[in-house]
Amino acid sequence: MMRLPTFSLRTRLTAGVVAIVFLTTFGVTTAALYFVKRNMQAAIASEQLERISAIADAVDQKFLSRRTLLKTFGDAVESHDLTSPDGLQDLVMRHESLKEAFDNVAFVDTDGKLVANLNGAHQIGRVNVKDREYFQRTMAAKAGVISAPYRNRLNGLAQIAMTEPVLDRQGNVAYVISASINLKEQNFLGELANVKFGKTGYMFITNTDGIVIDHPDKSRLLQHVEANGVRNAATARAIAGYEGTAEAVNRNGVRGLYAFKPIRQTNWVLGAIYPRDEAFARIEQIERFAWAGALLLALLTGALAFVTTRTQLAPLSRLREHMQVSGAAAVYAPMKEAPSTDEVGDLSRTFDSLMQERQASQERVQASERFLRDVTDNLPAVVAYFDSEQRCLFANKAGLGMRGRSRADIGRMTMQESLPDAVYRQLVPHIDKVLAGTPTRAEGTYDRKRQGRLLRVPSGTRHSRRRRVGRLLRDDLRHHAPEGGRARARGRRGPRAHHHRQPSGAGLSRGCVAALHLRE
Repeated sequence: MMRLPTFSLRTRLTAGVVAIVFLTTFGVTTAALYFVKRNMQAAIASEQLERISAIADAVDQKFLSRRTLLKTFGDAVESHDLTSPDGLQDLVMRHESLKEAFDNVAFVDTDGKLVANLNGAHQIGRVNVKDREYFQRTMAAKAGVISAPYRNRLNGLAQIAMTEPVLDRQGNVAYVISASINLKEQNFLGELANVKFGKTGYMFITNTDGIVIDHPDKSRLLQHVEANGVRNAATARAIAGYEGTAEAVNRNGVRGLYAFKPIRQTNWVLGAIYPRDEAFARIEQIERFAWAGALLLALLTGALAFVTTRTQLAPLSRLREHMQVSGAAAVYAPMKEAPSTDEVGDLSRTFDSLMQERQASQERVQASERFLRDVTDNLPAVVAYFDSEQRCLFANKAGLGMRGRSRADIGRMTMQESLPDAVYRQLVPHIDKVLAGTPTRAEGTYDRKRQGRLLRVPSGTRHSRRRRVGRLLRDDLRHHAPEGGRARARGRRGPRAHHHRQPSGAGLSRGCVAALHLRE
């Protein structure tokens, strides 16, 4: 398994600070842009609804002014008490100014026959509108109405009609004035037809039955809004009576913001679509600039945080390097630079104090070791220590001289290598007992008339894990001691000493002591 690289504390802290700066910057930017975008969307929708409401009010005023114009014209007809169709034709022709408001104005009798026409007398008697819903409603209500959109039977144009009844002296309907407006012409909406929402947004009109009354695509006039089988959720809500803004996709797959406002004078619904891409173009531009600024700010702030963190942690890095160098140095030397007064400075001063105490302790240990070696080197005996693997850890001058060893061999030679073979063979049966923790003593001989014994000598702490074996061999250097002297020697040493006679010509030696030292 591949191990990930280990980074220093300085690198981790620096990377952490830089990451926090980046995350904070981008988090704040994201939240700010979210609220700004949301508020701007609401502002755009509100502005769009205000515009479409103003246009709807203007359309209502146009309807109201035309109805007023027709009402005034009808009152004038009633005042003339005209009963002959010829007189009506002359009266209509004298009011050509009506064409500024309508495409045509005609008189229809109670049977639905055309009796007077502003566009010419040649159509009189050729048209009957008795089956038209606007004629029937006018006759029934004796009041003017605005018709549903229809197609003219003569020219095939999509039109709407505004009517006004002409009453006789008895209050009955004598004629119906029918003023038509071509939906493909702009004389009704006028300059309102040129209103745009963005570059490609547009305004349209439907009625509550879903019939298209006005649209930039004139081929859709008098068709249902769902004629192609594609349902627009926003338009469907508006037809059902919704007034306000919504977001939906039109039949061309363009997502846009919709605004709807009903017309008070009739059952029309005025709508507008503002393509989302165009509506939020400024927002997206602001968003791009904001992200660029946030990135630049994050880079600058991150660089500043990087430099600041590296600068503040530089003393800690120097202290770490100083610790590494001091660990391998024989003599400790404090840092050359004066420590600062902050926490890192306190740590540096504490480290200096500890290292000085350690050096003083080492010097005391070294002095003790020198003293011990001086003492053991002047003893008329061999002193050595061995670990549980029988490797030599200490030997005095006499011990090293037994096999011609030097201090360089300490730590490398074993007990077998440091002792004469005859002596080691005598000690082998007792070494296992000593290593198992059993105090053991033994006596034996070797050339030069020496004896040895093994016993356990407690030393050091119980919790140490190292086991050591010590060996002490002493030479009495007194050869051919008299029997009385030996007896006195036995009396002095008691049962701890065991002696046996050496071969002829050999002197009697004193006991040979070896120590096993165990540390748990």
